Amino acid sequence: MSAEVKTCISCGKPLADRVEEEERTGTGGSLSTGECSTYRVWFCVNSECVMFNTDIYKEPIADRPDR
Repeated sequence: MSAEVKTCISCGKPLADRVEEEERTGTGGSLSTGECSTYRVWFCVNSECVMFNTDIYKEPIADRPDR
C-alpha cells in the first residue's frame, strides 16, 4: 500500500503534516470517556503561496492498539 502524496490546492507543492488531538466532550455515553480523537492535519509550507501555513486537509487517524 503506497501513501498518497497530498499537494496544495493553490500552488501544487507537497504538503507537510502534523498530528492533532481533539478531546471528546459530552454528558453521556462514550463521549464522557475522556478519550481523544486524533487527526492528521495537512498544511502548505511554501512561503510564496497564498495558502502558506493554512490547514488544507484534516483526516481522522484510526486508533490502533499496535501503535
